[in-house]
Amino acid sequence: MLNTYQEDLIVDYEAEKLFGYHERPGVLRRLTPPWVNAEVLREPENLQAGSCAVIRLKKFGIKLNREARHTKYNKNRFFKDVQIKGPFRFWQHSYYFKNISASSSKLTDFVEYELPLSGLLDIAVGRSVRKELERMFHYRHSVIKNDLSIIDKYEVPVKKFLFPAQAES
Repeated sequence: MLNTYQEDLIVDYEAEKLFGYHERPGVLRRLTPPWVNAEVLREPENLQAGSCAVIRLKKFGIKLNREARHTKYNKNRFFKDVQIKGPFRFWQHSYYFKNISASSSKLTDFVEYELPLSGLLDIAVGRSVRKELERMFHYRHSVIKNDLSIIDKYEVPVKKFLFPAQAES
């Protein structure tokens, strides 16, 4: 069964700045919630169609790589990624950017997904998957808002997000 999830974020910045944030190197690591227990093995080179990201997920002692490929791109307006390999039977994440005034914009995250063993898992874990999506997007949107305000406050052209070295487990 195909499920959908949508979450909007409104910020006091134009869509170009909000979109540009997503184009920064290191942003995938930055937006990955700490509780997910994931390691970004490969960042996408950019958001344009064809670029890929690989994330290693660790759950219950099992390691699983998730590969996503960007399939659509329209600068400052839209991009989309699709899971090529990973835990979902189907996963497609569309990002829509729109100015809503001269100084504010909206990001709409729209996810379409299907759980493996669809039907059985929808009944057993569908609600918990949805709650986890809500939690994850709340985290991501909070990080985006905070990062944009820091970038704006200090007016420093941040080129890359830096992270402490991760210990192997």
